[in-house]
Amino acid sequence: VALDKQKRTAIVEREVDGGLETLCLDLPAVIT
Repeated sequence: VALDKQKRTAIVEREVDGGLETLCLDLPAVIT
């Protein structure tokens, strides 16, 4: 998880069956 306070975003990478998936979320966000 990488947080960018100036842009108010979070970048999250997660493993899926075919490799990695990258998500860019606007903050505030709930990550479980």
